[in-house]
Amino acid sequence: MWGPESLPNAHDQYEMRRAAVKICEACPVKAECLAFGILAGEQSGIYGGLPLRARRVVLRIAREAGLRCDPTDPTAQPRLARYIRSNPEIVVAAREHEAKRHHAELADERRRRWRESKRSAADDPSGKSGSGGE
Repeated sequence: MWGPESLPNAHDQYEMRRAAVKICEACPVKAECLAFGILAGEQSGIYGGLPLRARRVVLRIAREAGLRCDPTDPTAQPRLARYIRSNPEIVVAAREHEAKRHHAELADERRRRWRESKRSAADDPSGKSGSGGE
């Protein structure tokens, strides 16, 4: 539905995802939507307010709790939706897990850029590399 991957930059993609999550928060069928996104195996988009990796966390938690989540079982989706509605803390846990993962990725990217800047500065004996003052 949202298609942020088609947007030109990461900031616009992030803002589009945030808008989708805000809309989901007010939706009366977000548990059913989340259950659908999980069991249909949707690989992109926001379902029930969660992106793919967070949906995987919800599925893992549900399975660890003993819930059968067979996509071919016609009773699996309503059963998963009931479980999600009655255990809202799993959605919170999935969001927290996703936020930690996202922050770790950002930190890794900052460290990578820092290492590259140090490497390029060491390779440039004039000291002008990366200074922008040419």
